[in-house]
Amino acid sequence: MNQGAPERAQAAAQTRSRADEGEAHIDRWIEQLERGEAGDPYPSAMVSPVGEESAVPDEGSSEQKTPARRRRLLRARGAGRWLTQRDEATRADPSEDEPLEQAAAESPPPVEAARVTPAARHLPDAEPPPVLTHVGRQLQHLGTVALRGPYAPSRETVAALGLGDAGTLALDFVGAWFGAPFDSVNVRLRRGRPLSWGFWPLAGDTLAEGLALWKTRSAEGFQACLATHGIDVELAPGPSGAAEVAELVCVDAKRGLRVRGETAEALAASDPARVTALALAGRDAGAQLAQIEAVVRRSLAPAMARPVGEETLGQILGSARGLAVLFYVDLCFGARGVDHLAEAVEGARTHGAARARRALGSFTERLRRRGFMAEAHHVLRILSSPELR
Repeated sequence: MNQGAPERAQAAAQTRSRADEGEAHIDRWIEQLERGEAGDPYPSAMVSPVGEESAVPDEGSSEQKTPARRRRLLRARGAGRWLTQRDEATRADPSEDEPLEQAAAESPPPVEAARVTPAARHLPDAEPPPVLTHVGRQLQHLGTVALRGPYAPSRETVAALGLGDAGTLALDFVGAWFGAPFDSVNVRLRRGRPLSWGFWPLAGDTLAEGLALWKTRSAEGFQACLATHGIDVELAPGPSGAAEVAELVCVDAKRGLRVRGETAEALAASDPARVTALALAGRDAGAQLAQIEAVVRRSLAPAMARPVGEETLGQILGSARGLAVLFYVDLCFGARGVDHLAEAVEGARTHGAARARRALGSFTERLRRRGFMAEAHHVLRILSSPELR
């Protein structure tokens, strides 16, 4: 008989007890917020002292680990694999423990943006070129045109996309606080894709659909900003054989080169001229609206329509705060994260506002237990924000 079995069973029971206590406390905290009362989302017993790691099971070692290292270990063991982020930019860099001075000294210098000048009728005259930089081998433009800035689409324009008042407010909040500028390029890379663009940011099929929407509705603007610089989008045969799936295309007229899909993304991401063109394109009003509509079509509307029993996630989490959590989960974790939020909702055996409150508390504690401390904290930020009343 294994002599350590009773100790492990006792430790497991204590862990479950702490998890249940944390979930119940968050549930009470959300209820206090709804009544307009102040509260502490984490009691002192649940919060590690400053400078210490929160307790995460780690077989075989008692060594303290950074959050990034802990996340790698969790993924390697399969724990929390359902929440593997599609955000490549959050993966730990091999040099994360190097002194700051050494890392700064070895960082590549900023790249002077290629001189790409879209038609004056689409962008202001005498616009200074975007400033590109390196992230590893990747070219990046951090962006300068914010979702809530004076050059962004109005809230009334976004509301026309069908999210409703609460959904429009939630999208505005999540995009402003956790998204990226409209003219950003490669700020947050999605898993397996070499190129991202815009406020969510868009990548893969969502990127191609956003560009296709823009091209369809403003062919002249698309031509001036992107097509003249070798970036195009075409419809490719879908599963039914019809031309219905948008696909990115890059054209190199000098070399007679024409590539599609992920190869085109890699070519665009490595070329300063094309990255500059995408950055400037993100300042076009038609391109911005196309970005938002593509995200709504491919991510947010399906997430809201995800069935939970006889209802949908959008109906159960119907407040601006609830939908903002849903949108944030999609932004960070994609459809798999939405599925697990739906599981938390299914496990909340109550009705009405209490069901949403209990589900959000349970999901937040689930994030904490799997080592996603920052993401759990951001969910609590969303739930406590006065902007979402």
